Amino acid sequence: MDFAPPTPGQARVIWFAVTALAVAIIAAVVAGAVWGLGKVLHLLSPVLWPLAVAGVLAYLLDPVVDFIQRRGASRTRAILCVFALAAVITLALAGSVVPQVVRETKQLVGKIPGYSLNLQRRVQDWIDNPPKLLRKFLQLQPETSPVTNSVTTTNPETISNPSAPPDSSTNTPSIWSTALDAQTLQSATAWLAKAAPKAGSWLFGQVSRVASWFGVLAGLALIPVYA
Repeated sequence: MDFAPPTPGQARVIWFAVTALAVAIIAAVVAGAVWGLGKVLHLLSPVLWPLAVAGVLAYLLDPVVDFIQRRGASRTRAILCVFALAAVITLALAGSVVPQVVRETKQLVGKIPGYSLNLQRRVQDWIDNPPKLLRKFLQLQPETSPVTNSVTTTNPETISNPSAPPDSSTNTPSIWSTALDAQTLQSATAWLAKAAPKAGSWLFGQVSRVASWFGVLAGLALIPVYA
């Protein structure tokens, strides 16, 4: 069965559809290539970044090497001189900064117990004397169960000495015990269980960033190889 050839209008529509399909396929291929390249660069970034930094520094220090070489030294000796000069400058900067950092760190470590006690005192004072707005909010909460353990067994020493001050260990109801129930404590515990892994992952990320600096330093050690 023979089909009639398409009219000029139908031919234009067919070619437009084929062209659009080809453009869509090319765009998908380019997007996939860019995505794959990004994944590869992200995977190799701990290796590529030090190499890139070393290459840039080698390019910037190449005129200094050429200047020393024109003075009569060999290229190997010129590279070693530049590298030694950079190492001396780096050590001088580290020697002027690191002792101050160590001193400040020791002072901070010595003040941490005082900060901890001060924070504990402030938190305890806030718990014992909550703000008026929070106190009103807690007082408006319905009590889940009446306090039945407020009266404890009578202490014989208290009977023999009626003028003695009340024992601080007695179970006296407070605004927190009447406002916070088991469900609230359970929800707070669940929130802490969810927040702890996030905090751990954030801390691990910071440690990995610090470790990446060692990779940069290793890349800087490759400058003589590039030069």
